[in-house]
Amino acid sequence: MKLQAIAIKQKNISNIGRITYAIKTIAIAHKKQMYNMYQTIQSSVHLLSYEVKKLKLDQLFGNVLHIVFAAEKKFCKDFLYKASQYISNIHYSDNDKFIIFGKHGINSLKPVEQVSLKYSYNIEDAYVHANNIMEYIKNGFTVKVHFFSIKHDEFISTTIIDKIPIILEDEELVKLLVAYSILSSSIQSSLSENTSRAVAMSQASETCKTMQDQLKLFYNRMRQQKITLEMNEIIGGSGGQV
Repeated sequence: MKLQAIAIKQKNISNIGRITYAIKTIAIAHKKQMYNMYQTIQSSVHLLSYEVKKLKLDQLFGNVLHIVFAAEKKFCKDFLYKASQYISNIHYSDNDKFIIFGKHGINSLKPVEQVSLKYSYNIEDAYVHANNIMEYIKNGFTVKVHFFSIKHDEFISTTIIDKIPIILEDEELVKLLVAYSILSSSIQSSLSENTSRAVAMSQASETCKTMQDQLKLFYNRMRQQKITLEMNEIIGGSGGQV
């Protein structure tokens, strides 16, 4: 391998190292942000769940609306693997419906009718989704959420709605519970995804550094060999002229 080719390879690996470091830094920042949000909203989720249980409700006996939180972005090998494995084992009937948040790790659900959405990181966006989900509830669908739980440190499923309010005015409380459940699931899944991404990019950065060190040694060795060869040629040429 020529010295110029080694130098180019060193530069390319250095650029990759800078990119992976930047992705890791962003992932860590997002992770901290998601954790703070998670701490803030959990009490609201628990309070809403408690209040909804006190309502007069009719049991739903229809099909299931599965709300699934998959991987939102790439470069999170461990989280993506867990999401893919979990999603491939979801049990559902032909008449069940899916709403998917995230677009990676959902190949096993391709034959199923689904809607793919971005994670919701504020209550306004979550409330918009809750409005749409309420239509499913009114049509008799039980609502089950599949997400990565921080408490359990794994993907879990939980039924958030299996009954419908008898009193029309109580629908708003149910809608709020759905909205906060979507927000909480988004935050927890994103927290885990960014943790996985930070670890993956840290490992990638270390690999780049190791490769750079190896190439530097190889470059110096090749350069020294070239200098030695040139010196020998000069000495040999001088000896022939004496």
